[in-house]
Amino acid sequence: MSYLLQSDFKSLIKQNRLADLLDDEVDTPEEVFSEAVEDTTGLVADHLDRYDIAAEFEKEGDERNKSCLYYCKSLCLYILYNRIPDDEVPERVIKNYNDAFDSLEKIAAGKKNITLPLKMDDSNGDGIETKKTKFRYGGSKPRKY
Repeated sequence: MSYLLQSDFKSLIKQNRLADLLDDEVDTPEEVFSEAVEDTTGLVADHLDRYDIAAEFEKEGDERNKSCLYYCKSLCLYILYNRIPDDEVPERVIKNYNDAFDSLEKIAAGKKNITLPLKMDDSNGDGIETKKTKFRYGGSKPRKY
């Protein structure tokens, strides 16, 4: 099952407009939507690599993280709008995409938080998995004056 469903977009776009975006002469609407979702989840996974994003993408319904879901919907809708001429893309779709992408970059840089569990990693080879972070603990030995 896909992380995003067409019904998730009810709050962002009318269903008949979404159907127009998915209309294609070669591929079925399901194939077009599936490809856009794959592009979106790949983009989000690249930015949230220190989080257990694979587990998040397996969730369904109300179990999904609302922030991650919103970012995915904004990015996916923009990707779908790439199929039509630029002058027909609504300004709010562009703004939502830019806001979502900026938020993902801030989360990746550690300047913004998201309530997803961190990845577990056996970084030192002791067989015990610890949370994967970009922070190092410790430092220089204390000075003795």
